[in-house]
Amino acid sequence: MRIIANATANATAVPDSDNCGRPWCINGHGPGIVGPVDLECVIDAPNLRDGFMPLSHYSQHDRLSVLMCQSPHEVAPRIEVGKRIGGESNMRWLRLTPQEALTVALLLDTTALLGDKPLPIGPAPERAPFWLDGPCPGWCLSGHSARDMYDDRVHGGGLTEIPLTLVDAVDGEQSVVTVAMHRHYRSTTATVELAVTAAGVVSLSSAEARALAGHLRDLALLALARPAPATSAPAWATSTATGDPGAVFHTGHVGTLAVADSTGRTSSTVEVLVERDDHHGVPGRASVRADEVEMTPDDARRYAALLVKAADIADADRASL
Repeated sequence: MRIIANATANATAVPDSDNCGRPWCINGHGPGIVGPVDLECVIDAPNLRDGFMPLSHYSQHDRLSVLMCQSPHEVAPRIEVGKRIGGESNMRWLRLTPQEALTVALLLDTTALLGDKPLPIGPAPERAPFWLDGPCPGWCLSGHSARDMYDDRVHGGGLTEIPLTLVDAVDGEQSVVTVAMHRHYRSTTATVELAVTAAGVVSLSSAEARALAGHLRDLALLALARPAPATSAPAWATSTATGDPGAVFHTGHVGTLAVADSTGRTSSTVEVLVERDDHHGVPGRASVRADEVEMTPDDARRYAALLVKAADIADADRASL
């Protein structure tokens, strides 16, 4: 996860690097970073290589970026989607509140799911154009015509508008982001379109739409998360350590197995652990870790019992979150 802090040149230095007050911000704001009003904390969506999501519908240089940003004077973080088409510099294209980001994410997921379902099988509707060889999907709102050129013979629908509160109005009207889809009548998948008033359209494959939805949802939930007692050690933890700012690692020792060699003498030991990594007040998912060594059948049975015990602890911890 890449962290960036953007600032302008004329402002007062922030003296305390640990006092920005944002649980998701892991960037130090020392004397080398200026602010406070012009200081902007930025966190990229996780799992984006170099901070960008490639778009298959365009060239290899076209990308979307997904960021969460907040300046010191803002009451809450905002989530921004940037667009870089061709050789152009990255443009911050869509600005969302966390609640708006969750709504867009849900619509992208739903639209991609509908668009990927097989087209219905059966006779074409009465008075359908000659090229339409079956019924329309339930979401299609297109008016098909015999005059449609081959590339225009598409099912279209899923059109939903979301009013935007952080984007400038256009001609006195509130800007909206629109989620829609279209699918050629001979295609196996749909194209999802995301459009912003007076700012253009981005076409996404179903997989890209779901990926963007996941990034928006991750950052929105991070923005809305309250500092929780997730960093307190769970009952099973035998040790707790800290890593990067905001990262806490819990380890629970389940047991140690002494493994005997063919002569009956102890040749090595195997430790079975339960681990959980918490980040920025958000608990992680507990997992089991164990070493693998060669052992006798009796030792293997005792080893399996320890693994089952560790798995039960990890399952109980996941269920409690």
